[in-house]
Amino acid sequence: METLIGLDGSESRPGIKAVFFDVGGTLIEPRYPVGEIYAAFAADFGFSADPQRLQINFLRLFPLQPRLAFSGNLPMKTLVSMEYRWWHSLVSEVFAAEGVFPLFDDFFKAVYDAFKTKALWKVHDGVVLTLDTLTQRGLRLGVVSNFDSRLPEILGACELADYFGTIRFSSFSNSAKPDEGIFRAALNDLRLLPEEVVHVGDSWREDVEGALSVGIRAILFDHHRRFADNPGTENDNVTRIERFDQLTELDYLQG
Repeated sequence: METLIGLDGSESRPGIKAVFFDVGGTLIEPRYPVGEIYAAFAADFGFSADPQRLQINFLRLFPLQPRLAFSGNLPMKTLVSMEYRWWHSLVSEVFAAEGVFPLFDDFFKAVYDAFKTKALWKVHDGVVLTLDTLTQRGLRLGVVSNFDSRLPEILGACELADYFGTIRFSSFSNSAKPDEGIFRAALNDLRLLPEEVVHVGDSWREDVEGALSVGIRAILFDHHRRFADNPGTENDNVTRIERFDQLTELDYLQG
């Protein structure tokens, strides 16, 4: 880690200059359980499905999918098509046990597009005020998310996009958290060193372990208290918070 030499000859770490954020589960989350959303849209296309079963299937199948990360050297149109097919395959599996769904492709396009809008997302309590405060303190903000190219539009619909100097999503980055590549890409975007950045997210593996692997300090947003007894949160480079506005109370984020 790079050190700075003070006027008295002592060494000190560079201060935090930027905060990176995960998105899904951290800044925003679906307004309703995904299974309920899928069932409601399916009903519009004449198909009845059990929302609880869809929810269980989604939660089981989502982690089993291949990484949502494709080569950035491909044409944008190709990447967008690959994203669409990735989600189409997942949602097809979610509905597989529900029987034959004749208008599935029409349903899928409708629900895929609907997830671009604010109607299906809610911003977590304290997010806007906290982002305002951190910005006023002179901290730069960025996004590092395992998501697809709808993300900038979603953040715009939720009136959050303008806070961020970089929005890095995995599908166009050829790298998904916890891999170092997507973090390094965001660092390069803002021309920052790892020790000048802290990353905030709700996943231990993707956000905490991913950030630490590249030398970025991590903040675990544990609003469901899943990690309250995790001894790993005692690490000097990991801070656990349960409310989003607790970010503004951290001494190293005072600007």
